[in-house]
Amino acid sequence: MNFDFSRISGQVTFNDLSNLTQENFIQEIDSLKEDMLQVELPENYLLDVGWYPSFDISRSFRVFLIKNCDWDYPIYSKTAKDIMTLEQRLEEIVLQLEQSVWQLP
Repeated sequence: MNFDFSRISGQVTFNDLSNLTQENFIQEIDSLKEDMLQVELPENYLLDVGWYPSFDISRSFRVFLIKNCDWDYPIYSKTAKDIMTLEQRLEEIVLQLEQSVWQLP
C-alpha cells in the first residue's frame, strides 16, 4: 500500500505498510505490528498507523491523528480491518486536514 501525503505536506518518516496489499496482508502476519506508518504533518500533527495488538490476526489497524504529541487525546482514532478500509480512513484524515485544519501552501 502506498498513499500520497504530499497534498497535505506530509513527510513519511516510517513506512512498513508499503509492501502490504489487500490480497496479501493476512498472509503477512509477522509484518502486522503496532509501528507500521508514521507521517509528520504541518502544525505539529502526526499521523500514526499500526496493527493492534501486534501479530494477532483477529485484530485491526488503528489510525491516529495526534496534535502536539498528545497521545492521550487523539484528534482522530479509527480502526480498519483491511487495506481498502485503511485507505478510506487515511483519505478521511487528508480531506479533514485539507478542508478545515490548516491552510495548505
